[in-house]
Amino acid sequence: MRFSSYHQILFMWMMLLSIGMIHWGRAQSVAVPEWYNEKGETISGAMSGGFLAPQFSMFDLNEDGRQELITFDRFSGVIGVWQHLDGIRYKWIGDKIDVEWPRIKNWMLIRDFNQDGVPDIFTQGLHGIAVYEGYRVGEGIRFRPLTGDSFIDDSLVYTTRANRKTNIYHGPDDIPVIADVDGDGDLDIMTFDPQGTFLHYYENQSEKSGNDFDFVHKHQCWGTFVESLLNNEIVLSDDPTICPPAFSKRHSGGASAMIDLNGDGIPDLLVGDRDFPFVKGLFNEGSADSGFITRVDTFPFYGEKALLHDFPAPYVLDIDQDGHQDVVAAHNDYPKNDLEGVLVFRNTGSPGDFEKMTDQWLQDELIDLGQYSAPLFVHISGQEVPDLLVAYNKTIDDRGPLNYLAYFQWVNDGYQLVNEDFLPEVRERLKGGYQPGLTAGDIDGDGDVDILITLSDGSCHLLENGSDDPHLFELKSFHQYWQGLLLPSGVSPAFFDIDGDGLLDLIAGNDQGTIHLFRNHGTRQNPQFVHHLTYPGNVRRLGDIRTNEPGEIIGRSSPEIMKWEEDLILVSGSRSGRIYFYKVDMDRPEGPWEELDFDVDSYSGRYNRLAVRKTGREEFYYLSGNIAGGLTEGVGTRVKTGVEQTVEDQDLQIYPNPVLAGQNILISHDSGMSRAHLTISQSHGKQMVSREVKLPAKLETTGWIPGVYFIKVVSNMGSVTRPLVVH
Repeated sequence: MRFSSYHQILFMWMMLLSIGMIHWGRAQSVAVPEWYNEKGETISGAMSGGFLAPQFSMFDLNEDGRQELITFDRFSGVIGVWQHLDGIRYKWIGDKIDVEWPRIKNWMLIRDFNQDGVPDIFTQGLHGIAVYEGYRVGEGIRFRPLTGDSFIDDSLVYTTRANRKTNIYHGPDDIPVIADVDGDGDLDIMTFDPQGTFLHYYENQSEKSGNDFDFVHKHQCWGTFVESLLNNEIVLSDDPTICPPAFSKRHSGGASAMIDLNGDGIPDLLVGDRDFPFVKGLFNEGSADSGFITRVDTFPFYGEKALLHDFPAPYVLDIDQDGHQDVVAAHNDYPKNDLEGVLVFRNTGSPGDFEKMTDQWLQDELIDLGQYSAPLFVHISGQEVPDLLVAYNKTIDDRGPLNYLAYFQWVNDGYQLVNEDFLPEVRERLKGGYQPGLTAGDIDGDGDVDILITLSDGSCHLLENGSDDPHLFELKSFHQYWQGLLLPSGVSPAFFDIDGDGLLDLIAGNDQGTIHLFRNHGTRQNPQFVHHLTYPGNVRRLGDIRTNEPGEIIGRSSPEIMKWEEDLILVSGSRSGRIYFYKVDMDRPEGPWEELDFDVDSYSGRYNRLAVRKTGREEFYYLSGNIAGGLTEGVGTRVKTGVEQTVEDQDLQIYPNPVLAGQNILISHDSGMSRAHLTISQSHGKQMVSREVKLPAKLETTGWIPGVYFIKVVSNMGSVTRPLVVH
């Protein structure tokens, strides 16, 4: 999938195009590396992105009769697919299954609302709960966002007693119950109110109406319990018809899952709360419809408890696929430390008896270093192929996050972890900031490659190489607060001779999403930088670039420069996880630079830091770190905007043409062209759309100004441009 500019035509066009459908597969023309742990064993999920606050669902995606595990991380936004091996063991198969996941935020639960054997997604919408319907295309799975009478914008509604429709409230920090609560064959919803005190039950009456979603507000205090503000305790009622009064308003934050804890056939609840480290089991002695909670106990009820600081979320899944519902518990908020992992409790088959299996589930199949990982290809071991350093944060106690370096050495066909605490003497001196960034270059002109580490407070620290060998790193000295440079907050650095004067300059991304240029005013042996952006030669906003998504204040740019034929391409990660590409134009350092279109074959995760390596004339390989402390990889190819072959103009069909503003147009190609790059520009040159599309493609023209537009379609068959007249 290509991550290109977002352009506004109308609400639905934006909705369909900006969801960022992502194909989790690798381009086969580039050999991607294998990944090994310190023992030399393959890490199946090395590129799964790591876990910070993972969420779990299960579904038979490939119709082989076995359920796959589907993971989504609240903070990185990375989705993973795992294949069951035996017991509770799984291996990552995200690169081997054809699923285009939409871009999800906050939470994700996989269900099948229409019982068609294809997974559907429930997630956070603009006003509550949004739904993506899954459908199969050949052997692959795609998703489309649902709207219509059952929704306000993208969010589900219910019918009030006054026969009015309003949204089902759901807080973005919570995990709702999406299950067949009343056993009538459709999916109901239970979620806490805005204060996090009462559990509301929305019954789906689709069996009566024939609509997939037809909710009524069945109960505003399901189970007749409330949560106390004072101590996170559950306050019960003595009367199944009366709910206890709320003591006071609580902060939001509740994660719920439905399960039959005592084998009586009546649904009970598991609940995790913000600022409380245990999962609670709530026993229901009422009915499914209204519930009557009479007993509360800390889960599990025998043996070691499910302990996670400080917002555990329970998930009810048949992990070992033995027919019994097991329980998984994971962080649902930013964890206080990076030592607590994912807990698994196996259902033994006896009512209420759950056996703790592990508190580090899937950890052996991950590269999960901590938080804010930042990779760098750099020569360490003396080989021709560069090794890999990853800077990251890790919190192990009350001192807060510490800054580490992990070292992966190139071995034959991939990378093997050597040490998660490379150069510990350096780690002890990296103080004052976190979210470390990395870049490397021969900054002192002595023939070997030095390494620069930056921290979130803008400080710069240089690891001077004393090997005199461009393929070997031997630490000669550590220059703390190198040159007194204090760069912008959230700095992400890149050394590159961008002006061609033979000196490495310093390019710096930052929290604001702009990119600064600090020119080297010294010599090859004695570099000199001045951190004041008003200093002659420095540039405050290089290329007029900003990596902020619409509505976001923080952009968190992370630039790299790569050579592409005769061009220099600036590649930047961002807070949103989108990857930006710009053609460097040092005749206009303040821009605007031309934004380029590249196909990249995976979503790299939020707060991504990139390591880029050109692998051929038409492709590059990239590694990306993210907020969850893991890695993802992908292959990118440039979308050509000009080709020698031009297909016949008459083959491109635009109907109707002319068109009245607000009507739909259909773009197709008689030659059978099915996938192409589409640009639409006004006559004065303003580009409105630049995206990859599948032909035929339907566009709406609501809000278009009357005039002449030019529609250009580029594919491997050639290019063609046709005018469109809008009245």
